[in-house]
Amino acid sequence: MVRSLYEKVTKPEIVQIFQHFDKGRKGYVTKGEFMQIFQSEVKETNTTSYFHINIEDIIKPLATKVKKFNVNIPTLFDKYDKNKN
Repeated sequence: MVRSLYEKVTKPEIVQIFQHFDKGRKGYVTKGEFMQIFQSEVKETNTTSYFHINIEDIIKPLATKVKKFNVNIPTLFDKYDKNKN
């Protein structure tokens, strides 16, 4: 999903974003977790990050597209969660 928004995103950046949503460090993100975090105001607290993008760089464009195209977020989550984990 992140790569569809930012083709040049690096693997470490994807890992950082995944970890942001995987609050319990379980190795997976439930739809409920994703929805809760997505719908809340997300602020990047790691100001020393060496990554080129932060959470806002993902959330804001995604939220704009969701609103513009009237996307159902649970359906979107299911589309990208191919192995249901």
